[in-house]
Order: sequence, then C-alpha cells, then structure tokens
Amino acid sequence: IRCGDGVRPVRVLGREAEIIGSVVITSINQVYGNREKYILLEIEVEPRRAGEKISMAQIRVSYNNMMTQRRDEFSKYVTAGFTVDPNFAEENVDRPTMVSAVMQIAAEKSEEAMLLRDAGRIEEAKATVQANAVYLQSNAATLGSDDLAGYGEAMAAEAESIEDEEEWTAARKRMVEDQYEKASQQSY
Repeated sequence: IRCGDGVRPVRVLGREAEIIGSVVITSINQVYGNREKYILLEIEVEPRRAGEKISMAQIRVSYNNMMTQRRDEFSKYVTAGFTVDPNFAEENVDRPTMVSAVMQIAAEKSEEAMLLRDAGRIEEAKATVQANAVYLQSNAATLGSDDLAGYGEAMAAEAESIEDEEEWTAARKRMVEDQYEKASQQSY
C-alpha cells in the first residue's frame, strides 16, 4: 500500500505489517476461492477543502496463482472526497468496514486485558475489559451492528470472570478464541 500525498499510515489493525514512510508492506497467506481476506489500515489525512477529491493510496497485490502456476499482480487506487456536511459524511460511512475496524480494536484491547490479568494486574484487566464492553456497545448503537452488540455483551460478561481463578480459565480460553477469529480478517 503506497499512501498518497498528505496521507500518513499509522498502523495496520490486527495484522503484522511494516510501515516505511508512506509505504505499508504486509502479507496474507492462503487465500482460497470464495474467501475474502482484508487489511485495515489506519491513516491520518491532512485537512482539505470541501469538494476536493484525492488519491488516498495505491494498493498493489501480487500472488501465486495456483490455477495458472504464474505470479499474478493487480493494482488499484483508492480515492476519497472531503465535505463539511456532517449529514453527507454520516450517510457515506462504510459501515461494514467501520464494524471490522471496531472489532479489530476491541480484539487488541481484549488481548491487552488478558496480558494484564496474566501478569496479576486484575483490577486493571477488569477495567480494560469493562471499557472495551462500553466501546463496543457505543459503536454497536452508532453503526447499528448486532455483531458489535453481541461482542460487547460477551466482554461485559468476561469482566465478571476476571477475579475468580476458576472462571478466568474458561474466560481466557473464550477470549483467545475470539481474538483469533477477529484477527483472521476474512469473510466468506
């Protein structure tokens, strides 16, 4: 991913990547037919005038095509427009992408809470999980997402399990499974 002028890559959510200046390099392994995998890149964009459109990034993908036994490549530009109209901006939010981004951020917070709990910092872990539940529920309402609402409810329940050693073992296992599922960044 080569970011355009005035666009700064901040981080890739839920996936290992290397950021060198305005270029992001990452890999996705084992993509099969009828499966879609994705990369969520958080960026900062310099302010622009309303009505202006810019090239946000050029995406270049290369892969080994198992059907043809050749290396294939394709490229695409991603553009964005700017507005001062909050209603227009709200109407044009890509809700599935935003839901995926919220899921990835919540999975990171879940992992952070798990590491805190494993280090014996129980109160901090519980506060992190509770804050994560609130974050998910808030975004569920904003984005109209049942998936986020369900994940938020699960996080709220896990917060209650953190203090009890026996309950924590089962909760930790569920959290690891959830983190793995979210990190796979795929849809069918």
